[in-house]
Amino acid sequence: MISKEEQHYIDNRPFGTFNAVYQHHWPAVKEEHVNHSAAELWKENDLVVHGDLRLEINDGRLLRFYIPVPLDKKSDPLLDYQGPILCSIRELDEPAQLKLDGNLSRGESQHRYKKVEDFTFKYGFQDTGFHEYFFYSDKIKKGRWLLLPDKKGWKLVYAKDQKPYRGNQKIEYYKQEILNKELYVKSN
Repeated sequence: MISKEEQHYIDNRPFGTFNAVYQHHWPAVKEEHVNHSAAELWKENDLVVHGDLRLEINDGRLLRFYIPVPLDKKSDPLLDYQGPILCSIRELDEPAQLKLDGNLSRGESQHRYKKVEDFTFKYGFQDTGFHEYFFYSDKIKKGRWLLLPDKKGWKLVYAKDQKPYRGNQKIEYYKQEILNKELYVKSN
């Protein structure tokens, strides 16, 4: 559940270009895997991995999106975009999280981060339940991404129409049109 403070940041986005990072995160690395490379960890069937997409907000903190990676690890839903990604919004992180790359001890468990890419983005239209972003990335699809509510959380989708929302249509109708007419990219 998103706190009132987090919702405030979601609804009141600034203008300009901001920093972002996408990282792979292994939340519980076993002792014998601590020194393995990210490629070796990716191949380990008994290790769970997810993606952390972190976007800078107006006070320098980061909004973190949890991107599930399939257990078979045959693809990364953000890098190998095939359609809407069910994701969840996590807590606000401190700016230092942009630099995470390597091992980190949290209590008795080892966490492993592998930075996939640093990139920049701009905020587009922001409204409760409709969030528009423009990613300037080399590994993630460049362009217009939408964050829309779903019964199970949020859906991050790459929009077919790359033109920014201009407010020429009521937002509720616009959101439904995107979802009903599937005005997002389903596959590469």
